[in-house]
Amino acid sequence: MSVTIIDPDRCYSKIIAAPEKVVTGGQFAGMMNREVEGMFFFVEHDAAWNDQDCLHDFKEQSLSANGATDFVEHRGICGQVGDAIYKTKKHLAKRIYDVHMNGSVELDFTDGGEEYLKAGDINSEYGDNKINALDMSILVNDWNKAVVRADLNNDEEVNSLDSSILLANFNLTGD
Repeated sequence: MSVTIIDPDRCYSKIIAAPEKVVTGGQFAGMMNREVEGMFFFVEHDAAWNDQDCLHDFKEQSLSANGATDFVEHRGICGQVGDAIYKTKKHLAKRIYDVHMNGSVELDFTDGGEEYLKAGDINSEYGDNKINALDMSILVNDWNKAVVRADLNNDEEVNSLDSSILLANFNLTGD
C-alpha cells in the first residue's frame, strides 16, 4: 500500500510553452529559440500580470530548448485558485484561467500544441504586453546589428525576418 502526502505549504508548477518563430536556417536550423527567459505569475482571476495588488506569486522560469521548465516549488499559493500567466522578454503574455494550485500542476500554455507565444514585445525588459510602434522603433534602431533584444527569431542578426515577425503581430495585446 502506498500513501501520498500532500504538503499544504508546497506546490509545484511546470510550464509548457512554445515561443513563436523557430530559426529555419543557418547554424540554428530546426532548433526552438534556444533557452527563452520568462516569468510565471499567479494572480487573482482576470487581474493584469503586472498588477502588484492582485499578484500572489511570481518566479523566473526560463524555457529550455524543449519548450518546458522543470517543476518549480511555490509557497503561499498552495490550495488557491487563480490565473497562471507566462510572459517572456520578447513575447506577449499568455494566460490560463482558474488554475488550482494543488500538488504538482503542469501548465500547458500551448493549448495542446496549437498556440504560440506571439513575438515582438521588446520595448523594455518584460515589455508592456503590446506590440506597437515602440517595439518597431527599437527594431529599426537595432537593424543589421547582432543585438539580442530585437532579434526575434534568434538567428543572431536583426533583419527583415525580425521585422516580418513584428509586423505580423503588430497591434496585438497579450492576455
